[in-house]
Parts: sequence; C-alpha cells; structure tokens
Amino acid sequence: MNPSAFAAAIDTGQEQGVRVGFEFEVYVPESLYVGTDTKTVPTTTEEFIKKFNELDYLDNRTPNQFSPENFDTYFKFKQPINGFNNTQQAYDVLLKKNIVKAKKLFNKIDESERIKLIRRAKRQGFLSGNSASIQLKFILWVGNELTRPSNWDNGSEYDIGRNLIRLGSINWRDISDVIFATDGRISYMSFLHLKRNFNNLFELTKTPEETYHALNMPEVEAEADYDSDEDNENYPAATEKLKPLIASVMGAKVTVFNDYHERKKNTTNWYIEPDGSLSMQEESGDVGLEIVSPPLPAITAIDALNKFFAMAQENKFYTNKSTGLHINVSIPQKLDILKLAVFLGDQYVMKYFNRENNKYVSGAIRGMNREIRRNADPLPYVDVKTSREPSVLNQPNQTSNFNMSALQILAKNNSGDHNASISNNGKYISFRHAGGNYLADYSGIYNTVGRFIRAMIIASTPELYAQEYKTKIAKLLAQAQPEIQRYGPIDKVIAYLRKNGLPIIELDIMKISAKKSMNIAIKDALFEILDTAPGNSITVQQNNQDSKNKIVNLTRGEVVKEKISKAPLTEFAKITVLPEELRDLVHFVNQTTSTGVNTFKNLRRSYEVSGYYYLDKIMLPPNDLRTQAFIKKMLKQQYTRR
Repeated sequence: MNPSAFAAAIDTGQEQGVRVGFEFEVYVPESLYVGTDTKTVPTTTEEFIKKFNELDYLDNRTPNQFSPENFDTYFKFKQPINGFNNTQQAYDVLLKKNIVKAKKLFNKIDESERIKLIRRAKRQGFLSGNSASIQLKFILWVGNELTRPSNWDNGSEYDIGRNLIRLGSINWRDISDVIFATDGRISYMSFLHLKRNFNNLFELTKTPEETYHALNMPEVEAEADYDSDEDNENYPAATEKLKPLIASVMGAKVTVFNDYHERKKNTTNWYIEPDGSLSMQEESGDVGLEIVSPPLPAITAIDALNKFFAMAQENKFYTNKSTGLHINVSIPQKLDILKLAVFLGDQYVMKYFNRENNKYVSGAIRGMNREIRRNADPLPYVDVKTSREPSVLNQPNQTSNFNMSALQILAKNNSGDHNASISNNGKYISFRHAGGNYLADYSGIYNTVGRFIRAMIIASTPELYAQEYKTKIAKLLAQAQPEIQRYGPIDKVIAYLRKNGLPIIELDIMKISAKKSMNIAIKDALFEILDTAPGNSITVQQNNQDSKNKIVNLTRGEVVKEKISKAPLTEFAKITVLPEELRDLVHFVNQTTSTGVNTFKNLRRSYEVSGYYYLDKIMLPPNDLRTQAFIKKMLKQQYTRR
C-alpha cells in the first residue's frame, strides 16, 4: 500500500482522537553507564530499604537461609499487624497450619504405603525427632517420594505428593500472606504490599551499615550467577543514567520499575522496566530493558517516535531477534475486532518483521484459523439453510451465509491473549507484530503505525469496505478448512494416517530450578506446552545427552548458551508423546515445531520460569507399528459409530 495512505491515516487519527503508545524493548550498551557504582554502602534507612528491595532479598532467600528469628533481630514491627508482633509468630502459625494439613493428606494414603514410607523415612533419618522443622523435612520427603515417575499412574497419590511439596516448601511470600491475611483470606498482593511499604512497616534495630554487612548484602549484591532471563545486575546503574536522559529528550517525568509491570502505570509518565524476555548478549555488561511511553495523540506520538530513534542512535542502543516493539492504539469509537484482524494484513506485517514464529507473538489470523480447524463439521461459523423445495436436479436447495456473530466472538476471544499479535485489553489494542532489529528501520515502523491506525479507523466504521469485508471473510474460512476434524468422518482420518503417517511430539527440556525435582519440571512442561498430564502414551528419558546438545545448539545468546552447556546432565530429559485419542491426533497435526529454545512456566507459580524446552514433531511412517495400531483404533471407533 502507498505510504501516503498511512500518513493520511495518522492525520485522520489525530482528528478522531486516536492515541498511540510505544513499548520499546532495547539493549543499552555498557558504555552508557560505565563508571556508575551501585555497590555503595547505605548510610540512611531509606537507602538501605531501597537496596534491600532492589536485591529482592526476601525473594531469593528461604526461611532456612534467612530465618524469621534472624529477620526479627534486625527489623522491628513499628506496630502490630493483624495481631502479630514479629515475623516469627506468623511463621509459627503457618508452620502449625501446614503440618496439620499435611497430616490429613498423609492419612489419605493407603495404609500399607504409609507403613513403607515411614520405614524408609526412619532408615534415612527423617523421623529422628518431633520438632516442627523435622516434620517439615518429612513432609517434603514424602511429597518427593509420591511424585516419582513410578507413581505417575497413581493419580490420587501423585496429587497428594504435589500438595505435600507445596505445604513443605515454605517461603517468605507464604509468611507475608499470613501476616497480611484479612479475615482469614489471603491476598495475592500481600508480598508486594510488604516490599512497597517496607519503610512504613519496619524500623531497623541497628545502623544501616551494620545491618548491610550482617546480612551479607555486599556478597549478595556481587552475585553474578543468577538466571540471565530474569535478572541483570547492571540494570540499576543503567536506569540511573537513562532516567534523566529520557526525561530531557521527551520533556516528561520518568518512573523506574525494579520488577516487570511492578504496578499500574499512569497516563503521563514514561517508564523504564526490566524485561525477562530479552536474551542476554555476548557483551554481558549490556542491559536489556523496556522503555514505555504514555498514550499520546497520534501526531505527538510520531514526534516522540522520531525523538526516541534519534536518542537511541546517539547513545548506541541496539535491537536484535529477541527484541519487540509493541504499538498500543486506542480509538474512541466501538471496534469490530474481526474487521480489524482481516483488514490489518496481520500475516504480512509479522512476515515483514520476521516474527511469524516468534514465541512471544501469536498471529491473530493464524490463531483464528487454528480455532476454526478444531471445531466440528459443518463449521459453526457458516449458517447453512436447506429449502423445502428441491433444486432443478432434485438435490437439496442450500444457501450458505457467514455466522458473523460467531466469527466476531471468535476474533474477540482470540484477541484476549496477552501474546496475541492483536491484543485487546478492553481499553486499547496492543499490536505486537513489530520487532527484531527495528531500530534500523524507522520508515518501516512509521508505516506500520499508520497501517495500524488506518485499520482501526476501518474497523470502527461499519460502512467502510463492507463488500470487501465479506470477501475477506470468505477467503479466511476457505483457508481454515482442516485436513481432519475431531468430529469429522473417520474415513478421512484413516486416509490421512495411511497417506501421511502418525504425528508424535518430542520435547527436549532442561529444568533451571535447583529446588525443583525433575519429576515436577516434567509435569510443568507437559501441562503448559501440551496441556496434558503424564500417562501411558508418554515416555521419559532422563539424563539425556541428545536433549542437552539440542538445547545448547539452538540457544541464542552466548552467555546463556555457555551457562546451559555447563549444567549437569541430570537437568535434561527427553519426553516423547504419542496421541491416544482422535482429539490428540487433531491437536498434533496442527502443532507447529519450535523455531528455537523457549521457556515453560512453574505450574504452581505461573510467573516463575521452570525450564527451557524445544518441541519437535515427528511423523511416524504409515507402516510403523504405532501408526497401524492407531489406524486399528480408528477402524474400531468407526465400527462402533455405525
């Protein structure tokens, strides 16, 4: 499309009240902040609390490493909180509750199995006393025993084991939940409340310098061996230089976050925040972060875009395959999300920025196609009406119309995902298409902003391009017709298998948490990546050298690659998954392979990364015994249907 059309769309957007914001993911070179020393000894309480929170001291230490008793030695409650005078009291309450819950769970285990567990625990010294700490160790030990691979088939005991591990793995977040519980109800914001209001809740019992050294904070501050996809030790120094720079260039107030999406943003400030999705580079002193603009009138936003690119060039910011640029657009009028998706040129823009297979961007049109393929035949998105009067050839006289309501609901639901290329949070649309080395392509970004605004205007004006809208919908439905369907004819499924073979999934994984067992990491991976649980169709090869080689070779970023290569073989496993039912087969047929190494999350704490994975799809030939067995299952199912 002619760039002049995009420029005109920006002017029109200004007139219609369109507002545009940017989320720039960039790397800041070490040269920007070199010489800035953030490892200074705090001399005031405010400086100490700031450093204490910047180091995430309580996040990174369990009660075993930094006990409540030790905490109460250096920090005193300014006033009681919910009846607690110190953290030790809250810890004792939590410990008693968890032990009571654990005993109830333990008694649900089959009696013969309980006897075996107690015997093994005595031999290994887990029952050498009756103190709360010993009971806690026993709870964790039993949990790990029940979640071994040999126990996966016993679903009830496996679930008991997971719950016992949860009860035995007390951390500072759990203690915080008890302290700030209201009427017995726990708020998921309690730990954030503790950190943000630390200075108002506690006072130091010793000097800041004495406390700083007593808690070994210089060593904590100097630690460099942490997960590179979550933290960067140079972030505080980089933001100290960036904050006044951005404020001067943009003429606006700048706020620095120490955690990703730390709290709600206002509509006037610029923001700097860490971003764990950025892969570390070979230049380990460089810092990956995100710079976020406020929502701005369309023309003002373009002016800010110009200023940002000039600032980035002057200070040698850089971008690469791991970086994205999210462009947020809002418009006062009501939007047709379906119309927006089809007029945007979603796949074209993703291809332009080489983001078609990026793990942080899910194509809107591709997602809709995938959802349409999963449904039964006839498609619920087409209304087929049969007339009582037959046609001239004495065949049923049928007419087809789009079920626009169903399609619009599909588009809206598909845009609700945070990683959708068109992500709709109800207030504005976040377009996640742009990325890669976007700092080298200002004209491409400018045209993309215009393209997004133009599509938003079309989507908010029903009479614009009405006939072309129908044509595009027809093309979308034609492209989405699936090869096989869950509720479709079994004959088609059998024909597909005899022609193409049986798809199976192979997952190579690496767990990155030293505290988590490999069994738990495997279940995390299966749940998040394939939405399934361990079963008869899943085989696991632990300590797998091939999996390690694959993850090392496919990892981008030399720092992360080197760290993975040094990890012991016990951290790696290969998981092979065969489809059990027709629904699995349909899912596997539509499954795309990984373009690189991705991360999977903790099943219990979705904000924590559990490990790395690479997914591959392998087609077993039609004459393979496993393919033949699945064909026989389909033939039996076909016979049963008749």
